[in-house]
Amino acid sequence: MHKLALMTVLASAGVALAGPVQSHHAAESHAWMPPIIARSVLWDQSITSGNATVDQNFPDFPDYSSGMVDDFSTGAQAWNITKVTTYFTRGVGNWSDDVTQAQLSLFSKAGSIPGEPDVVGNLGLVDVSLASSLDGQAWAVAADTSSIAALQNISGEFWIGLTPVAAFGSFGQEFHLLSALPTVGGGSAIRNAGGAFGFGTGWTDAGSLDLQPGADMLFTLEGEVVPSPGSAAVLVGWLANFAGRKRPQRA
Repeated sequence: MHKLALMTVLASAGVALAGPVQSHHAAESHAWMPPIIARSVLWDQSITSGNATVDQNFPDFPDYSSGMVDDFSTGAQAWNITKVTTYFTRGVGNWSDDVTQAQLSLFSKAGSIPGEPDVVGNLGLVDVSLASSLDGQAWAVAADTSSIAALQNISGEFWIGLTPVAAFGSFGQEFHLLSALPTVGGGSAIRNAGGAFGFGTGWTDAGSLDLQPGADMLFTLEGEVVPSPGSAAVLVGWLANFAGRKRPQRA
């Protein structure tokens, strides 16, 4: 059985919304499918268990606003990240195409949870688009990050998050899907600064809220690998050598 995503209380004048909840469970019999991934994907965590956790900025319930992040590594490479996509339940709330902004977060990784600056959305608000994903059962929430300087020529280990901004009274609530695969790196972390959910105001294990401790959240990163200085020099030299060759004379 699904947990009800929108808690309700009966009133004499009708039905009134009580407020957001922290998690959502998938029906055990549901077959979840991975999204179609573009060739430019740098990082792919996209196969879901169907379980999901709150990751939404509620302007009308600010004490419930919560943000999730997950870790990734560029390895020995440097990346230009031009698109960040996160994956949410679809149809639990009423997001439609009217959710158009999200908070973008990026933290250097130095431990099992993010450190300073301890702020969700520390890179500010970005425009997002919504598209059907996971066999029509989920929203893919995507942001064009090609103009975000902090995500260009990035190298190392980091935490990243993309938290949609959607008033509960207008859009209800959708939930960030969790991964069905073994944990990669440090799993996912969540912060509810206002403390309304009661699991603490600092960063904590996001999967533990859905009885899936250590679980990753679903997200993909797209972009390009930045050529290393050595490989770029080799390419320039090869092109110069090729251009300087004379074509053989025909007899």
